Amino acid sequence: MAITVSGRQYEMSEKERAYFVAQLTPIYDDPMLKAASINAVVQQEKNRFMVNLVYNCKYHVITAKVEDFDVYKAFDGALQKIETQIKSLREKIVQHQVTPLSESELKAQEAEALK
Repeated sequence: MAITVSGRQYEMSEKERAYFVAQLTPIYDDPMLKAASINAVVQQEKNRFMVNLVYNCKYHVITAKVEDFDVYKAFDGALQKIETQIKSLREKIVQHQVTPLSESELKAQEAEALK
């Protein structure tokens, strides 16, 4: 599994690391997108946290960056952005699949019958 969670200028607890990995695992296991890796970097500046997520899948790289005062809210916001982008990517993949010729012929016959 290539889920990497690291902290930059921030000591991450095992509880936080386990939470982040648990949240990222379902996205990583998606068979449609064939994920190569997910990198999560948590950075702390004074009292703010910045979470940067990078999702590498076949032919695509999806990124999200969120800044908040709570590390969990920042991570959840970045995860939500990634999920939104993944949803649109899935729709794009499904819409661009070729329909079998037999199905397209049936649709054409149904359209003619309705006229």
